[in-house]
Amino acid sequence: MMERHNDRIENFLKKKNYDIRKSHNARWIDQKCAIDVVSFLAECILEFDQEENKSFTRTDIWHSQYAIDCVKFDFKKPDADTMGEKEYDKLFGNSIAMFHYAGILKARRSYKKRGKPYIYRVNDYEMLRYISSSPRSALTFLSVYIEKVLTDSGIIDVFDAFFEKQTYAALQKCRKDFGEFLIKYTGIQKPTEPNKIFIKVINPLAFMRNKCGYVGATISKGPITLSDIGYLRSNWYDEYLGKPKNITRSEHKENLPDEGLSRELEHRSNRAKNKVRNYNRDYNNSHSELHDEFYTDGSVEIHHIFPKRDYDLLVDRYENLIALTIEQHREHAHPHANMKEIVRSYQLKCILQKIDTIVEDEVKYGGCFYDFEEIKKVLAVGLDDEIFLLAGSPKDLRTMVEKKYEEIKE
Repeated sequence: MMERHNDRIENFLKKKNYDIRKSHNARWIDQKCAIDVVSFLAECILEFDQEENKSFTRTDIWHSQYAIDCVKFDFKKPDADTMGEKEYDKLFGNSIAMFHYAGILKARRSYKKRGKPYIYRVNDYEMLRYISSSPRSALTFLSVYIEKVLTDSGIIDVFDAFFEKQTYAALQKCRKDFGEFLIKYTGIQKPTEPNKIFIKVINPLAFMRNKCGYVGATISKGPITLSDIGYLRSNWYDEYLGKPKNITRSEHKENLPDEGLSRELEHRSNRAKNKVRNYNRDYNNSHSELHDEFYTDGSVEIHHIFPKRDYDLLVDRYENLIALTIEQHREHAHPHANMKEIVRSYQLKCILQKIDTIVEDEVKYGGCFYDFEEIKKVLAVGLDDEIFLLAGSPKDLRTMVEKKYEEIKE
């Protein structure tokens, strides 16, 4: 259940007083601390620190090949030489500074002189792994963390007043009071700077409360959504809808250059598989998700339900990936270990099981990793039918999938 994660976060945060009036630290959160960036930075730190207890600076992280590939392929940004070190410093430095203030990282100066970079070490691997698992997990952490900081700093009432009234005037007062607070108690001097931070503070709180927030310099028209707070995965379906309506997906695919999986697609695929593998390790004891007649307690492999060579748009969708035993994967999902072929009947079993996994993630863990809306999009692409987008519940979706496969069989 969601409370399980909230309790873990709250137990971690209650050990420290985050009162900005005492710390005078303006970098407890910053303008680049969007949920996908925060999750990405946690992932990069863990990838760099695989042996654990390894020291690093923020430049060590951004110069790592893993981080370079992620920035290039996932965030579509150029390298530091092209983009500028100042922007890279913000992209990486903002989240790292926030992790330090939260106590997830500990730090010391590399030299006694001022201006030298901090050297960091991980202080809490469990919390960092949780944040790295998905932007939704980062959102859960951020919302609890932000509320704790505002409460400790004696300014939470300003935000509560806005969430109660939900008017433009209340939003403007909240923004003004927050800005004056930061200028009074931190080193921030420019009056425009708090506005850049304000959106990263108010919108995670608004999302978790199902309230209006701050979009386009005004109050949002409705409750804040994931796409309003930097959730990269939310818009990928638009790319699929770019295909002409008068041709099938397979025909559309034939019109595209056949260059096999590019380095970018391979990177995205491997990154997503690692995330699903880690989730399966933490929440399913590294067992197969599918308990059929071929199930054993052996090691698992991560299988693309809709093959990556045919569905490049789905290579990094968590909802298109499932943990199977080696036998399930190589003998039953793919006939005779031929990875270029799939067994339709087994593909159906995998889809139905994946729906069950997503439901379990929602019921037990508050949807910390998977998203029911995403599996609908995966099926719309994989089975080339937008009807799946209309499914109102997992039960409805299962019925629609089974009906579709009956049609395919015929």
